[in-house]
Amino acid sequence: DGGMILDGDLLRCRKVWVHAQVDGEAPAPLVSHTATLWHERYLVVIGGGRHCVQHAQGADAAGQWRMSSEVHLLDLEEMRWSKLEARGDVFPPRRGHCAVLLPASGNILVFGGTDGESPDGIESTRADVCELDLDACNSHVAGAHAVWRARQGCEGEVPPPRRGHCGWASLDGTQLLVVGGFCTSQRWSSVYDTSLYSFAPTARTWCRLETCGEAPLLVLAAAALLADRSVVAIVGGAAVTPFSDGLSLLDQRTLTWSHPHALPHQRVARRYSAAATLVGSTLILFGGTELNRSSAASSDVFALDLSAHFEELHQLAARAAANAATEPAPASPSPSPSPDTFAAA
Repeated sequence: DGGMILDGDLLRCRKVWVHAQVDGEAPAPLVSHTATLWHERYLVVIGGGRHCVQHAQGADAAGQWRMSSEVHLLDLEEMRWSKLEARGDVFPPRRGHCAVLLPASGNILVFGGTDGESPDGIESTRADVCELDLDACNSHVAGAHAVWRARQGCEGEVPPPRRGHCGWASLDGTQLLVVGGFCTSQRWSSVYDTSLYSFAPTARTWCRLETCGEAPLLVLAAAALLADRSVVAIVGGAAVTPFSDGLSLLDQRTLTWSHPHALPHQRVARRYSAAATLVGSTLILFGGTELNRSSAASSDVFALDLSAHFEELHQLAARAAANAATEPAPASPSPSPSPDTFAAA
């Protein structure tokens, strides 16, 4: 029961939700937090916020956000919550950030987000990078704690401050990649950035990558990564573009964007702030808020078989790699003749 229906189209799943019985110290209700799988066993929940209820007093005055800097772990084997006490540098409270596990180091990199509004009503967004080292708390040493490290003094082309962006690990698992999001310029106005940025934590260097194909406007979109990190699938978003109700794929081997077309009956309603994951070649999409219906959240689950698209991308990448291998190396420029040689000629 609860199986998925797949025939190459985007179809609604038959679903049976089970309320999990979880022990331990659960986090407070949150939105715009991150949940990152670590060691295939722990779900690491970082930050997030909650909008204060109407008629609340003091710090919880109506219309205000309260941000969290807490880290919570859910042990998926024992189904137990625990609050992680992290040491090191201060991790500022935030929501709307991204948190990405880098397989090469085993650490989680957090980038951007918002920490609230300034007194003049302008949203304050961030462009900082913080690294969470969880290995210490997994060492089974008494008193061991995780450690936050603020990656300050970054060089290169640092992306503008933002929230609601997408982030994932690079093909080799050593770098953080970031795209999209709200880059707030003034109240109720945002600048959209379609550039793709990479961050190398060891060198503390940002770089803007050159991509092929039409880059989508990605704001509050849902991203999912293939297990081998070769392709990123991104669906939905709050920016009203031809892709906000469709699908965008980024092949990390060639840094090429593509946008598979779907028939009208195969599309989901335009939505943002949904969640997505890839199970094999199947994209699973859950929830979100439909565009132009900000108060209507969805609990739908959809599945899309992307095996044909992935196979096509694999073939294109293999062809590109083969062509690159057979291309002759650029010829070295001929040395300029010395005055003596020129005279002899």
